Amino acid sequence: MTIAANETLLRTLSEARPIPTEKIARADLRVRPLNLPKPVFLSDTSDCDGHVSTDYWQSEDAMYIHPPVQNVVCSVLRGVEIGRWYEMSAAVHASRQNGPVLSLAVGIAAAGAANATNWQDFMGTSCHVLPGRWAVVGKTIPADLMERRCDVLLSAQVLGRQGNHNAWALFRRFGFKIQDQNWD
Repeated sequence: MTIAANETLLRTLSEARPIPTEKIARADLRVRPLNLPKPVFLSDTSDCDGHVSTDYWQSEDAMYIHPPVQNVVCSVLRGVEIGRWYEMSAAVHASRQNGPVLSLAVGIAAAGAANATNWQDFMGTSCHVLPGRWAVVGKTIPADLMERRCDVLLSAQVLGRQGNHNAWALFRRFGFKIQDQNWD
């Protein structure tokens, strides 16, 4: 596949069309972070130790979270149109070789439903990612959220006691899957 052809596959969710696969009974969509809303913290970070930030990082085409020394934090991408997608995933990267082990996860909630005290109720399973390594995290989208505007949640936590220096959690590529209605 050419780069130009690949770029046409990366669309915002509201413009997306399923990409049919031949060998399995579902269609997939890949969405670049560039095409999603900018992240903002949902967690209260006022009492966190160490540098804490979240943003879209253009040069990496990634959403990033720099988590605090302790506590898990959550960023939210507000108002994402979900369509008929039943599963969401993200390629995650603990981008610094000399950083700590990170625990990363994604989640989804109805627009405005998640807040600073309940966001963990909407998260998928977290994955521990070693420094410099990649992983994939995911969350099943509840049926009552399909075809609605939702908030996508991203969480990050530093594991261990080595501090948060070089703790760069990158969420690089988002994937959505739809089940084929004709599949037996």
